[in-house]
Amino acid sequence: MKLDKAHIARYSPRPQTVSERKMDDDVPETEKERRRKALDDLQASIVADINHRFLGQTVEVLVEDEQKGRWRGRTRQNKLVFFDADGVTDWRGRLADVRITWTGPWSMIGEARANGRG
Repeated sequence: MKLDKAHIARYSPRPQTVSERKMDDDVPETEKERRRKALDDLQASIVADINHRFLGQTVEVLVEDEQKGRWRGRTRQNKLVFFDADGVTDWRGRLADVRITWTGPWSMIGEARANGRG
């Protein structure tokens, strides 16, 4: 299965649960961290491949806010997109058509292709 998102965490017994009362935590912390990192690295590779399919495409982005000089928003698939734009002073709350110019595992970067809508 190749998922867009996976929440990965190291196991630890939860207080006042059966696992705390009846199960020994017999996996060393170093092994837990090794396993978590291996899964996280695999997930990053999978999502990088998924996001790479968007390279060169124009996607609709609902703009949330500005961060470090770039606008930030999300696609309909909840993909995080940063973009530069000229001509619109405040993109917050608007829809932007953004051409994707770079993709990574956790976000994409692009350029606004049209004036903001909404």
